[in-house]
Amino acid sequence: MADKKYDKDELITLDELCEIGKLSKRSYRCLREQGRTSVAYRMGRRLYFKRGDVQAWMTTVRMVRIDPPRPPVWRR
Repeated sequence: MADKKYDKDELITLDELCEIGKLSKRSYRCLREQGRTSVAYRMGRRLYFKRGDVQAWMTTVRMVRIDPPRPPVWRR
C-alpha cells in the first residue's frame, strides 16, 4: 500500500480512515471528542477526510496501548 500514489485531496470515508490507521470507529470517536483528530468534512450524515490530512495526522499521533487493570488478588 505504501508504493501506491494517491491524490492528497482525495476524500476518504471514516471506514477507510479506520482501515488505514488500524483503529476502531470507537477509538476514532474518542480521539475526536478529545480534539486529537484531523479535520473532517460532513456531507449529509457522513464524515469525509482528505487523504493528505489523514496521512499527516497519522504521523503526529501517538497511540499507546493501555492494558486493562488486573483483578484483585484475594489473600487469606
